[in-house]
Amino acid sequence: LPAGLVSICSHAFSCCDSLVSVTFPAGLTSIGDDGFSDCSSLVSVTLPASLTSIGGNAFDGCSALARVILPAGLTSIGDCAFFNCSSLASVALPLPDGLSIGDDAFFDCPLNDEATAAVQAINFWAVRPPIDAQGHATVPEGLTTIASSAFYGCDSPVSVTLPPGRTSLGPTALS
Repeated sequence: LPAGLVSICSHAFSCCDSLVSVTFPAGLTSIGDDGFSDCSSLVSVTLPASLTSIGGNAFDGCSALARVILPAGLTSIGDCAFFNCSSLASVALPLPDGLSIGDDAFFDCPLNDEATAAVQAINFWAVRPPIDAQGHATVPEGLTTIASSAFYGCDSPVSVTLPPGRTSLGPTALS
């Protein structure tokens, strides 16, 4: 991508099936919603230190993407930003201080345990909640909202233990 580029607009490279890697120029500050969604061959992404925002669904469906290194200055990752990146097992740690992570940002990504814990410490609903072998999930104490799509697409019936004081249930949380 050319030097001097500061923003990638929504859907800029969406569905570019032959795109394998991207190196962003220094100075890039934002990647818009769906910027690289459904780029099924995208394996490698080098995010610049200047990046502060990754939009919703920015890399949704990039099924070959295996590792992401988030720059220290990143402040927000939008909802579903890496949704269904079925090869994404690692996110470089530690995560940036002050990072905001949207709901379902890493939903259906096979993140390793360490990355999952780090992401859930910021937003429990950024990944699919753990479901045990009997199909049961427990929502931790202190969470008052069950995010939309929290258990979306579960293959088997799921029972959920909700904490006392729950105040909100997303519209498709249990569908």
